[in-house]
Amino acid sequence: MKDAKRVITLMMLLMFWLSGCTEKPEQSPGLEQIHQEQGLPVQTVTLQPVPFSTWIHFNTTLQGIEQSNRLADIGATVDRVLASVGDPVVKDQVIVTFPTEHPQAHYEQSRVAYENAAAALARLESLFGEGGVSRQELDNVRLQYDLAEANWNLSRRTVEREAPISGRITSLLVRPSDNVVPEDHLFTVARTDSMRTRVWLSEEEFLQVNVGTPVVISWQGMTFNGSIVQLDQAINRDHGGFGATLLFPNPVDLLKPGITVEAKIRTYHNPAALVVAFPQLVNDPTAGQAVYLAEGDQALLHPVTTGRRQGLNLEITSGLQGGEQLIVTGQQMLEDGTLIRLETEED
Repeated sequence: MKDAKRVITLMMLLMFWLSGCTEKPEQSPGLEQIHQEQGLPVQTVTLQPVPFSTWIHFNTTLQGIEQSNRLADIGATVDRVLASVGDPVVKDQVIVTFPTEHPQAHYEQSRVAYENAAAALARLESLFGEGGVSRQELDNVRLQYDLAEANWNLSRRTVEREAPISGRITSLLVRPSDNVVPEDHLFTVARTDSMRTRVWLSEEEFLQVNVGTPVVISWQGMTFNGSIVQLDQAINRDHGGFGATLLFPNPVDLLKPGITVEAKIRTYHNPAALVVAFPQLVNDPTAGQAVYLAEGDQALLHPVTTGRRQGLNLEITSGLQGGEQLIVTGQQMLEDGTLIRLETEED
């Protein structure tokens, strides 16, 4: 009898133990349930007016505000080079010379003829003052002097190549004893206190700018402000656009002729715009373009009207006032009235 009781007791204990092992554990709430109960985690930014601009971008090459090349007039051997790259020079300063005895220069003949004509003119001017010659005789001698002077200057400048403008030597392509032929490039002089460049605008771009429109160039991590100083009023068929000349002050000579820079022409500016990034915008079947704003613990859909776009940034022209809490994460998971929970980037 005692053995039977023991068996029954063991069987009951075994049944209790088995029932405990087969009991399902309590399940943890899922992510969707947590979001329903606690709110969808989102991040927000406070909308504030900021400057907003749109730009046209170009890559272009700079030149000095004035820039001129000097070429060889004759085929000859360079005699002397009287300046170096970077030297400041003034207009008509002699930079490169050729031998004066070169037959094409007629240097000595022209010099002698000029000196004789100058002496004759001085003599007749003295006689004319004393009444010794007529006005007609003086005018004839002065004409001969003018012709001799022109020929002398032409001969002299053939062998003495002068700076065409005042500025700096930006390139020097010859050295003494180099042989050149007519039209060979000898040197370049540029004024670099301001720099200029030409860009070409499409019809749409042309309609967005004017003379005086601000321009910014970037080079080697530096930026320089300038403006459009000339805007062509006809399309250049070779370039397929309207030519625009851009000018930039260069007071400390940082910008150099020939460098390639990124130029940006500002086509629009709003000093106090409400701006949202394109990914923060949603397209609602009913509301159209809209954003989600955090109001209390809810995400509310606000229709907006957009203006101009620059990159990923959009100008909001109506629908927002500023100061609102714009939801910037998780927009695609939201609906109007969704329960939300604000979190920081560290959460």
